[in-house]
Amino acid sequence: MCTQSLYPMIQTTKCIITCALFTCLFNFVHAQDQSTAAATGDQPLPESDTAIATRQALRFADSLVKAEFYADWSTYMSLTNPSAVKYYGGKDGFKDHVVTLHFRNEPKPDEKPEKISLNTILNDIETWQCVVEKTANISTRSVAR
Repeated sequence: MCTQSLYPMIQTTKCIITCALFTCLFNFVHAQDQSTAAATGDQPLPESDTAIATRQALRFADSLVKAEFYADWSTYMSLTNPSAVKYYGGKDGFKDHVVTLHFRNEPKPDEKPEKISLNTILNDIETWQCVVEKTANISTRSVAR
């Protein structure tokens, strides 16, 4: 009868000792990792040029798409390629052309701006080129007659 009452206490003691040993081992290994990292001077690697260029290209494309979607023409004009503005006879001619196209394909109230993704990015010495794809979720509602 005495052994039955001690059994749960022995199991509890084993669990406590196991947890204490695990905690000590974990702290020891963690301390070794910290001292090794400090001794070898491990620093996180800097971000690559491609990653930076990708992030900037996507940010630019997103800004341009949203400026057109929300009809923020001053932002759209500032982001547009100057040669395109010149082709349409200056800022007023270009803005008239863009506004006409925008309202010809005016987004519905329930639509969201197009999603963009970077397909390819190339670096030629000091010039970056990329292909950005924009996709829209367009739903057509057919009217039954």
